Parts: sequence; structure tokens; C-alpha cells
Amino acid sequence: MKQNAGHVLISGVNIEKWRHESCVVVETPTELPYIDLVHNQLGVALGMNGVAAKSCDEIGRMASSMVLTGWDSDILQHNFAFRTIPAGSGNTDKTKSML
Repeated sequence: MKQNAGHVLISGVNIEKWRHESCVVVETPTELPYIDLVHNQLGVALGMNGVAAKSCDEIGRMASSMVLTGWDSDILQHNFAFRTIPAGSGNTDKTKSML
């Protein structure tokens, strides 16, 4: 008997149908991810440049630790600083407005 995979994942939820899509790849000009606080109550971990699957656990740990207790990695935090393109810079590509 085939079990409903959604029911196994979320107890009490009957998922009748689902589909898989590939991940969105966000690239940064530095080719490093952005792991930074953009506000004292908001942290980001994005721009993994299509190569972060192998290190996603550590990136998630670094980001959550940064938000909860402060930066705790031996790698200098400024390497992962969030960067934006200033308004009025002439950038019309909305998909890259945060990079």
C-alpha cells in the first residue's frame, strides 16, 4: 500500500497532489552569500550562487546564530555583508535590485 508522502511529512494533512520545482539561484557580485543583519530584528542568508547545497547546514547555523547570539564564525563577517544597489543608480533589472 502506497502511503501519502505529504501525510508522512505533516501529520494530519492530506496532500492530494504536489510537484517539485528547481531552486531559484541568486548570484551576488562577490560570489559569496549574503549572511547579515539588515535590521536588528531581520537577518538574511541569500545569494548562494548555485553552489551552497553542500554547505547549507553550516550557512543556516551561521545565520541563526548571528540573529540569536551574534556572529560566531572564524570567517570574518564583513565577507558576507549584505549589499544593495542604490536607488537612482540606473539599474533597471528588478531581479538584481538587491544585489
